[in-house]
Amino acid sequence: MPGGWPAATWPNGQTPTASALGAADVKAIRAAVWAALDGRRLLREELAEEIVKRVGPGPRERLLSGFAFFQSEVCQGPPQGTRVTFVRPDQWIEGWREVDEQEALRDVCRRYVRTYGPARPSDFREWFATQGFKPADARALFDSLEEGLEEVDVDGHHAFVLAGDTGFAEPQSSYCRNTTCTSWASASVSILFRRG
Repeated sequence: MPGGWPAATWPNGQTPTASALGAADVKAIRAAVWAALDGRRLLREELAEEIVKRVGPGPRERLLSGFAFFQSEVCQGPPQGTRVTFVRPDQWIEGWREVDEQEALRDVCRRYVRTYGPARPSDFREWFATQGFKPADARALFDSLEEGLEEVDVDGHHAFVLAGDTGFAEPQSSYCRNTTCTSWASASVSILFRRG
């Protein structure tokens, strides 16, 4: 079982019939998930029943509702017809290795900035789109990458690129004035009117 799992609470969320689970409950459920999937692939319902056998009926509704599987302890296995199965990533993904969560997040952020930069912490946070990742977390992440980032001005706003990645192509103001673009656009419009 991965050691990096936080012993957090599991608030009620969207399941009105389920009560909040404490840190000890969450830890027990995560251990039960890991044990139940050892060498197996299970449907959601099968996994829920295996967990209930190990920890009791308390989390059954949560497990069947699906958001137990957004905790990144499991990955999707091969489907059974139209139904999804779940497996342990350490047994399913060749070369699987545990990584430090913060280093992985920094790596994702560097890759994001390389691909979509110049970018601001708020841009990354919006793209990353996880409820628990707050604006302060995004700023702290960018601060932790300070030596690897360079601040640039984008139309009067501060943004970041990877250090040394500041060579930008000049915008081409006459983009669609060239013959190819004009010809393509004319042909497209012409085709649309002929079909109409």
